Amino acid sequence: VPADLADGGQGQFGAQSPNDWRVAGTSPVGEASYPGAPDGGEEPWFSEAVSTVSLDLEKADETLKAFTKDAALFKIEAFAAANPYDFTSSEAAMEELVGKLGYSKFLEMSTKQLMKQWATLHPDPAAAKKEAKK
Repeated sequence: VPADLADGGQGQFGAQSPNDWRVAGTSPVGEASYPGAPDGGEEPWFSEAVSTVSLDLEKADETLKAFTKDAALFKIEAFAAANPYDFTSSEAAMEELVGKLGYSKFLEMSTKQLMKQWATLHPDPAAAKKEAKK
């Protein structure tokens, strides 16, 4: 038997809730939590979250670099130990590789993969002559 009165807005047993999630601006009973609150447009049940969720991408990038600084330094030291052609300093090499690959991709790559990327940036003329002879 369907309930005659509302059952807390759960929509069970045929009850009618005063909050209609299908209609913008009915949270609760047509009120917004503050003046000028968004109504959510096509997704009224999501109206409050639309304006409260945000991410500062610059801060997120700083945080990522802070947490992965040691890993990046370890990786560039291993790369420097491989003695790549035209290598000047760890800082310059890291800046160049991160500029080409992006920071996350730089962290994902092995030393061998980094050497291949470095070779595209700084081709070794001696290696090019060997390839030409073959």
